[in-house]
Amino acid sequence: MSALCRLDAIERQEAVRRREGSRSVRMITYAVRERATAELPEVQQKRAGTVHWFVRRSASYSRTIASQIHLRYAVANLICGLLPDFGSGVVRGRLYRLAGLDVGPQVFIMGNVELVGGAASGFYERLHVGHGSIIGNHITINIDADVRLGRHVSLGPFVRIYTGTHQLGPGSSRRLGELVAKPVTIGDGCWIGLGAMILPGVTVGRGSVVAAGAVVTQDVPPDSYVEGNPATVVRQLPWGDR
Repeated sequence: MSALCRLDAIERQEAVRRREGSRSVRMITYAVRERATAELPEVQQKRAGTVHWFVRRSASYSRTIASQIHLRYAVANLICGLLPDFGSGVVRGRLYRLAGLDVGPQVFIMGNVELVGGAASGFYERLHVGHGSIIGNHITINIDADVRLGRHVSLGPFVRIYTGTHQLGPGSSRRLGELVAKPVTIGDGCWIGLGAMILPGVTVGRGSVVAAGAVVTQDVPPDSYVEGNPATVVRQLPWGDR
């Protein structure tokens, strides 16, 4: 009889422990649920902020990409790319003019011109090529600002003309500062030799010659011959207008 009483007592103790364990599990589950519920608005707010940031950045990138797509220029280059470089110079000049670029009559363009620039507007208004000019192949022209080529200007192959530069940044963590655009002007009758580079803000005076490979960092007087890096005046050229 006493053994049965002890067994019954043990079973009652086990039942009590099970009830207490179940109650503890419920309390822990409730506490976890309460904490998760309390943190839910904060998590939702973080997720909403992340989604908003992603949407804004995507919209910004989309606008940037759209501003760099110049369909008429691309179509002109596509058509011109099917033509031989030297034999189609007059046709290429006319196609660029039809695309909306300011290219004068009788301009001879030996190869597709690479026009680059980060400005969102004014792509077709910044390049001006005068009557009878000759533009070689593999030419790169940056049109962050206006580029004006006078009448009868000759650009040799691989010439690069840039109008965009940058301010010097405030510290060594980022020396590349804000964009600064400076126009470039090349006067009537100039000859820019093979691989020469014209830097932002430069004016090359009428009738001047820039030697092959020269880097022009400052204005060139009219009827001058310049060479070197940086380009310097080597001699004055005779006045030959007729």
